Amino acid sequence: GVYIDHNLGGMAKDCFAAPAGIDQVLSRLQAGHDELGELEYRRISLAEAAARWRAAFEMTDMTLDPPVSADIDKLRALVMARLSRLPWGAEAPEPEPMGEKERERLVAEFLESDEVIGLWRQGEGGEDHEVEHLAHQAMRFSLD
Repeated sequence: GVYIDHNLGGMAKDCFAAPAGIDQVLSRLQAGHDELGELEYRRISLAEAAARWRAAFEMTDMTLDPPVSADIDKLRALVMARLSRLPWGAEAPEPEPMGEKERERLVAEFLESDEVIGLWRQGEGGEDHEVEHLAHQAMRFSLD
């Protein structure tokens, strides 16, 4: 399996070898992420999986010092051997664009998080909006 991190441009960030069936893999992934709530999985064709893997490893290879797990180095040859036997011809789909309501919800969630403690300062007219502006700018940069 290959973990593709879409928050980092779609790079391959981790990989794993799983001799068990997919149901066992999914239950172990869910058990490790209970704090995130129910994770959503969907089946894709082998051609789409191959296209996603190829694009993800291309992004990883283009990144200077990518933040990847040690398993990428250990298992990459195995993943590439498997990938060479998967179908060609499909393209990795582009991520769905994020709507304005979802962007606003994420910025609001960020502004209420512990990550902004100490960043707010009081201006003459009330709260300073620089942090909110920067959060919107970061989101525009990463999504657009």
